[in-house]
Amino acid sequence: MGLDIYGHLVKKARASKEEPLKTIDEYNTILEQRAKKRFHDFAVASMCQLSVAALNGDDEYAKVYDEVFSKMKNFTKYEHTYERMTKGVKSLDDVKEFFIHFEDYYYAESDVYFRKVNFVYRYFANKLVDECCFADKEDIEELISRCDKVLADHSLAEVLLPTTSGFFFGSTDYDEWYFKNVEDCKKQMTDLLSKYNEETDVIFFVMSW
Repeated sequence: MGLDIYGHLVKKARASKEEPLKTIDEYNTILEQRAKKRFHDFAVASMCQLSVAALNGDDEYAKVYDEVFSKMKNFTKYEHTYERMTKGVKSLDDVKEFFIHFEDYYYAESDVYFRKVNFVYRYFANKLVDECCFADKEDIEELISRCDKVLADHSLAEVLLPTTSGFFFGSTDYDEWYFKNVEDCKKQMTDLLSKYNEETDVIFFVMSW
């Protein structure tokens, strides 16, 4: 339990930045649908490859099996969701059952994630509606700029990126962990911005605790 902040980038969600925004729920649905289709296509292709490999003997099947499950990290960062499948080679029926189960609950993972990093919550607080908000290029650039300034001069932390208290929001101290979180924030936001096309893409944040 604690403050979780999820940042999502929806690629090419609009014809241009002039197109009115949908609701965050609608963009969440778009991300979910895309994620499920991506995994479904992978599962179908993998079952075909494994079926052919099975006809060519156990060694070939095991080789393709390892190749297939090495790609699961492209779909989830949580290895526990598929680790039982990597402990030995499972049958085609077991793989099919796993794919059906995984596809049923698979969801779009966030592009940015913070846990109990309450200065990020504070930064977006004025934009939040029902603990969600859209963000534009200027929002992200300003946050990166503040991170740079705070990292260069720690005395600016309380002014530029102040902490805030809340229900399981984490520490409000300006300590070693705070500045590590500032470094991580800068990195994640820089990575996000490098993938962002302000003409067609949408960024939104969801706060949860």
